[in-house]
Amino acid sequence: MLNPTLVLNYINSYVLTRFSTYLPDKKRIGMDLSDEKYKTDIENEFYIFDPDNRQIIGIVEAIPDMSSNIITGHPILGVMSFNELPEFMLNVEKSRNASKWGMIDPLFEFIPPNILRTNPIYRGKLTLIYERVHSDKYTTIPIWAESLFLDYCLGHIQVLLGNKRKKFQTIQTPYGEVPLNADEVKSDGKELIDKIEEKLQTYNPSIIIDIG
Repeated sequence: MLNPTLVLNYINSYVLTRFSTYLPDKKRIGMDLSDEKYKTDIENEFYIFDPDNRQIIGIVEAIPDMSSNIITGHPILGVMSFNELPEFMLNVEKSRNASKWGMIDPLFEFIPPNILRTNPIYRGKLTLIYERVHSDKYTTIPIWAESLFLDYCLGHIQVLLGNKRKKFQTIQTPYGEVPLNADEVKSDGKELIDKIEEKLQTYNPSIIIDIG
């Protein structure tokens, strides 16, 4: 028999993390890289602190403040009329190209487990959007994915149970020996896991990318 406490610990430490790589929880935070608390021993690398102390999977987007865009001519205010729109859009595009090709905008790279690398060195403010492991209270799992998560847990539990049953092949009862079917239980678990992972890949394949 499986220990319920050990099963729950296994789900929270392994199954939930693996599920999150397919369907992560997304978080947005503000960072001021001039603040001492973010600094590491390397001048272009900075700590990322998740407010809930969850494992970070990867960054989705890092958005610097508007200062570098203003330097390259990005409009400070939006348009006030339709006639101003063409010039506004042209200035925005010019600013973006100047930032990109002039190496004003930094490139950002995620280094596990919680480091943000900038190139060139950037010590300004930014908004960071990143992927992380779901809460071990399961409250961040989308409603539409709850049944997938439950089946995913069931598949992993079946694999655990199959491995444990292999030690005993049969069990003695008042009605005689009963086969435990360890291989069948384990095989069913693996099949269910593969089925759920295939579905999750179609919903939200987890791709960790560098953002410029």
